Amino acid sequence: MDKTKTLIIRFNNEIQHDEIPLFRGAIIQATEHANLLFHNHNDDSSFRYSYPLIQYKRINKKAAIVCLGEGTEAIGQFFSSCNFDVSLGERQVRLEVDSVSAHQHLVQIWDGEFAYHIRHWLPLNQENYARFCQEESLASRCAMLERLLTANILSFAKGIGLYFDGQVITRITQLVEPRLQYYKGVKLMSFDAEFKTNVSLPDYIGLGKGVSLGMGTVVRKYERKDIEDSAPVQQKKVFLLGGHDLEMMTIKSIVERRKDCLVLDKELRWDNAMLSAYQEEIERYQEAELYAVELMEDLELTEDAIKQFHKIDHHNDMSGLPSSLEQVASILDIELNRFQKLVAANDSGYIPAMKVLQATDDEVMEIRRQDRAAQGVTEEDEQLAEESIASQLQKSNQLWIVKSFSSKFSPICDRLYPYKRLLVYTESEWMFYGEGKSELVQRFAEEIEKREVFHGGGEKGYIGCVKGAFNENEIEQFVNQIRERYDA
Repeated sequence: MDKTKTLIIRFNNEIQHDEIPLFRGAIIQATEHANLLFHNHNDDSSFRYSYPLIQYKRINKKAAIVCLGEGTEAIGQFFSSCNFDVSLGERQVRLEVDSVSAHQHLVQIWDGEFAYHIRHWLPLNQENYARFCQEESLASRCAMLERLLTANILSFAKGIGLYFDGQVITRITQLVEPRLQYYKGVKLMSFDAEFKTNVSLPDYIGLGKGVSLGMGTVVRKYERKDIEDSAPVQQKKVFLLGGHDLEMMTIKSIVERRKDCLVLDKELRWDNAMLSAYQEEIERYQEAELYAVELMEDLELTEDAIKQFHKIDHHNDMSGLPSSLEQVASILDIELNRFQKLVAANDSGYIPAMKVLQATDDEVMEIRRQDRAAQGVTEEDEQLAEESIASQLQKSNQLWIVKSFSSKFSPICDRLYPYKRLLVYTESEWMFYGEGKSELVQRFAEEIEKREVFHGGGEKGYIGCVKGAFNENEIEQFVNQIRERYDA
């Protein structure tokens, strides 16, 4: 799926929220023969009834312009012909550009949820306002707002040329008491809320009515510590966490205790652990030291961010390095305890690596249990693993193969260990474990380069594909190739 281009222009000029319409008017007036995307009016003065691709905002009390899709191209007219001396009502202002940041955002439906804030949201028109007031309970009103928010997300997607195959799920998790707000001279009910949805949305876009004038602005909600309690943010180490497993959760617990660190966790999985999930945070903390922990790089960073950017990983082209946990310990100049050393060994070399540290059977069992739990393995997944082994396991002297009933493979691996070679797969992914991994790394070099296949764990480690990177027929071909290689 193509990514949506976004461009955020921030100014040093502070404005009030009620000055956003004046700011919009000033930009349109100062831009010679402004493109219709600046004002959403056609040449015949009719209104362009489509999602605004140029939106005027107040971000951190300062004027800003957010552009999407075609709007990122049209905004060039602003820089080429705009007079930066403008009038905001009776106030004369010389606009000063603070920053221009470009991003590419993958807007799509995911298996998990993303949390957002929305401010100055105007979901109600004259017709649905009456229905809203007739709803007797808070729960029914919230359900109605969730339906409207879902419709707003679908309208946004349509406006940038996207149509979803699956169902958009939206849950409002916190709703502030509404207030009356003027919009185009009419009093409307405005809401501030927090919500979760399975759609990944770019920061600072608008949803609902009045999005071109800063209404319904959406920002990703993330976990953060109080950054004012010790050093300024530019003196902090900011850790961006990747897909959840026991190693990642152990890193989080270590970093959270440090006053000189800030940890940000989007609760990602291995298959969606992308650097772009933190694009807004990277921009916000670009003066700090940024550490991306096991995040696939799908985001082009600014020069300022690159100067302070560090990648922590031990997979693919970084597979020769110590575990990510050990790298973090080195950065923070701390010594790992017994449990943490076993976690690091487990992640870099599975059970054999823990045995090198003379781990007892009970220690191995407990580390593996905690790792499966951190990966989101449920009791149902554990039961499906047993059923998969019972009915789908194919054994030869050189290779064991299991078609799994669950997308969680670790319960199968743990139950079958020790094995020489193990291949586990579903209709959308496959994973090979054991001897010969390096040979398969060479075989799938092109797919690894495209980030469709990943590997780690040393010579007897693992290699497998990103979920959904290949269709069912391609998965079957890969499985047959590996089967033929070792069963010949």
